[in-house]
Amino acid sequence: MKSEASSRKPLAPAVFLDRDGVLNHDSSYVFRIADLKVLDGVTDALVMLQKAGFRLIVISNQSGVARGKFTTDDVERFNAALSGRLSFEGRELISAFYYCPYLPDAEVAAYRKDSPDRKPGTGMIEKACADHGIDRKGSWLVGDRASDVDCAIAAGMRSVQVTGDTSYPRHAGADACFENLLEAAKFICKAK
Repeated sequence: MKSEASSRKPLAPAVFLDRDGVLNHDSSYVFRIADLKVLDGVTDALVMLQKAGFRLIVISNQSGVARGKFTTDDVERFNAALSGRLSFEGRELISAFYYCPYLPDAEVAAYRKDSPDRKPGTGMIEKACADHGIDRKGSWLVGDRASDVDCAIAAGMRSVQVTGDTSYPRHAGADACFENLLEAAKFICKAK
């Protein structure tokens, strides 16, 4: 008879990915599928990371919902379209999408709150780790903003900042900084 501890699946490492500016072009509050442009090298990067044993999980602040620019249904449709485009040999590469629609000073009252899910808060990471059996210490976060790097630090994981699609300044706390996700993926696979 197996004990409960021995029958549990081992924890898996993940790469948490910011969405806009890392996977797709960030055209400021992007939500229309017609505006979805996957950045160069993203699919190759995701395949590389997946083959290295990482689960791929998107965590994204989507304050456009709180600002009344689009709805949660729009976010869900956009994420589904992005997931469909990020496939390899007939299988989707992204394990899950998490997003935070909240903002403390939201224009839409239903989304006006200070949520622990909003990066640099770690709420989305906490949920994903619980939902998918993630080994946090073996995981990484790749993002383009300081809030992404701060989120990784608060969650106790390593981070890579990508700068190619945005003009955000480099965060001194990032473990590495590269122009795009493909270069970041190569670094992560070697550092594993």
